[in-house]
Amino acid sequence: MASEPYNSLGGYTVGIPPVPVVNDTGTVVGNVNNDYVLANTVLTDNLRYANGQSYVPVGANTQIIYNSNGAFGSSSNLTFNSSTNFLTSQNLNILGTTSLGDVANISILGGLNGYVLQTDGLGQLTWTAPTGGGGGNGSPGGSNTQVQFNNAGTFAGDAGFTYDQNTNILNVFQANAVTFVGNLTGIASNATSANTVIASSQPNITSVGTLLNLTVGGEVEANIFTGNGGNLSNLTAANLVGSVPLAAHVTSNAQSNITSVGNLVALEVAGTATAGNLNSSNRISGGNLFITGNASVVGNVSITTGNFVANGGVTFNGSNTNLGDVSYVHITGGFNGQLLGTDGQGNLSWVNGGGGGGGGTPGGPNTAVQFNYNGGFSGSSKLSYNNSTDTLTVAGPLVANTITLGAGIYAFSTSTVYSAVTTSTAANQIIWSVPSNQVSAVDFMIISTDVTANTRTTVKISSTILGSAVDYNKYAGLEINGGIGNFNVAFNAGNVLMPPSLVLRVTPKASSSCNFNMLITKYNELL
Repeated sequence: MASEPYNSLGGYTVGIPPVPVVNDTGTVVGNVNNDYVLANTVLTDNLRYANGQSYVPVGANTQIIYNSNGAFGSSSNLTFNSSTNFLTSQNLNILGTTSLGDVANISILGGLNGYVLQTDGLGQLTWTAPTGGGGGNGSPGGSNTQVQFNNAGTFAGDAGFTYDQNTNILNVFQANAVTFVGNLTGIASNATSANTVIASSQPNITSVGTLLNLTVGGEVEANIFTGNGGNLSNLTAANLVGSVPLAAHVTSNAQSNITSVGNLVALEVAGTATAGNLNSSNRISGGNLFITGNASVVGNVSITTGNFVANGGVTFNGSNTNLGDVSYVHITGGFNGQLLGTDGQGNLSWVNGGGGGGGGTPGGPNTAVQFNYNGGFSGSSKLSYNNSTDTLTVAGPLVANTITLGAGIYAFSTSTVYSAVTTSTAANQIIWSVPSNQVSAVDFMIISTDVTANTRTTVKISSTILGSAVDYNKYAGLEINGGIGNFNVAFNAGNVLMPPSLVLRVTPKASSSCNFNMLITKYNELL
């Protein structure tokens, strides 16, 4: 092959006979097809496009290249990982209708298990705990147990409208109902049948309040008649309460108003009644009632005035024993602030409060987790626990050295902070390790600093391990003043003292003291 001038002004040819390759102006004229130069090999130190842009891809590894004002541009906020097929973007603006596919293919980080996605109406979305028990969000109005109603578009409650879920009792100050079934305590404006009548809606009732006289042309049935009974006839003696001139069955005729023996069905004593053993399935009434033996009452015990004093034992066998308001209950003994404790066998004693025994009054709103604040209980709406969903909510910063996501056999990842120091340039110094059978993958975020040399390196590393095989990827590596050194992740077969491990190694550039601060996240495969 020969090379000789094309003409007197310059230019080059190849071959014999000569074939023009470059003309006198420096333009390639040979082996050109449609404005493209065809060549098997091009050797150059700097290959550029026609606009002067470098041909070498811009940006860091995995960053997507785009047109930035006529030049190639890239950003760490727009990346594609070919290993995971993940496209990562800090912000995404969708102008048209977009189908995200099946919900199983959609993942939005953040939030806790059971949380729902909530909008502020301006396009801003946040994870929030569902409230209301029916799937709706918001905060209930009023106080605890108050029934919710719509008050001008917001939840509201009222002290005169409550529901007790323990007793299944609905309390309402006034109710307007077409039909009412059950027992009504209070005032009914209109009732077809009622034990106590307040309104005079019937023709033979001419006033409201307690009826003093009532004339009924037909038969009158009532559970209890109170009065002198002067005009009553054909009454069953067992149902009479008051003074009876003749009783059907009396056990002893020692008193003037008992004139025969037998079994008393009912007895009213104006003075003091004393009995060894008293058994009754009906009503027992008296000014003072002293029982030195046993008393078995199937019905109710009502004390209008005075006190109920039991020197022996009292046993309540009913499923619902109501002692009334706590201010009416007095149990002697103990000291101020002590609590009533049980041994689990029905025996009660006064014990000191605190220590998980439920002493004191909890602070903060309902569901607030309790903490010691200046020696007293306190709570915050930003730290709460929902025992229905087993959800602990922390609405402020959570400070911890180690965080594990998943519990028990469902533990998936554990993030922890770790630090190490090197003082030599020895190659592949191990600065962190973990037994290889305890992890499936590990992510590292490393900030290393040499104060003496005034250098720093930050780098992120993702690694995975299967048996003794290890693969890792370093990305987002940044260096100041030359950096610290080179990092790698490897498998260490171990020895008698060290089990087989996944290790993080570094080869420092300087023998001065280098500090390595790391956030390490270990991942376990859920089997």
